[in-house]
Amino acid sequence: NIKIDRDYFEKSGGRPGIYFNFLISSYELYVNGVKVVSTGRFGRTGQESVPYLIPRLVLIDMPPGKDDLVIALRCSNYFHRGGGTLYAPVFGTYEDLQQNLWRKDFINILLFGIILMMGIYHLFLWIGRRDDRASLYFTVGTLIVFFRLMATSLYFQRLFPGVNLYEFNFKLIYISMPVGAMSFILFFNELFRDDFNEKL
Repeated sequence: NIKIDRDYFEKSGGRPGIYFNFLISSYELYVNGVKVVSTGRFGRTGQESVPYLIPRLVLIDMPPGKDDLVIALRCSNYFHRGGGTLYAPVFGTYEDLQQNLWRKDFINILLFGIILMMGIYHLFLWIGRRDDRASLYFTVGTLIVFFRLMATSLYFQRLFPGVNLYEFNFKLIYISMPVGAMSFILFFNELFRDDFNEKL
C-alpha cells in the first residue's frame, strides 16, 4: 500500500511510475486491482508457468480523488533456484525513472563498446602474430566478459523481445564464470611464464 503525494506529482508535472529491474521467473503486477503489466506467464504449476526476464518501466494512472495505491505482485518460479524480486522496485516519477534508465544504458553501452574494441584489437594482433597466444587468450577473456555483461544486463532479451532467451541468459552467465577465469589464467601464464607453476 503506497501513499501518493499528489501535490508533488502535480507541481513537478510528472506522472507516477514504477521500475522493476527483473523478477525471477514470471509475474503479474496489479495496481488497485487492475493488471498493468506481466512478464512471461504466471502459473500455479511448472506446466502453466512460462519464465521470462526483462526490465519493466510501468506508468501508473492515479485514480481521481484517491491518494492511495494498492500495488500487488504475483510471482511464480519453477525454473530457477532463486525467485521473486532480486532488486527492490523503484517508485518515482515516470519521467525521472526514464531519464535515469537512459543514463544507465549510455554508461553500459559505452563500457561494453570499450570491452568489445579491446577484444577485437587483440584478435587482430593474434591474427598478425599467430605465436602470440597471450593476445588470443585476452581476446577470449574480453569477449566472455562482454557476453556475460550483455546477459546479466538483459540486453540480449531487449534486442530480441519476441524470443524467450531465459535459458540462454542463465547458461551464458554460468558458463562464462569458469571459461572466463581460465582464459585470464592462461593469459597471465603467457605473460609471466617464468613465474607460473608449469603444472598449472
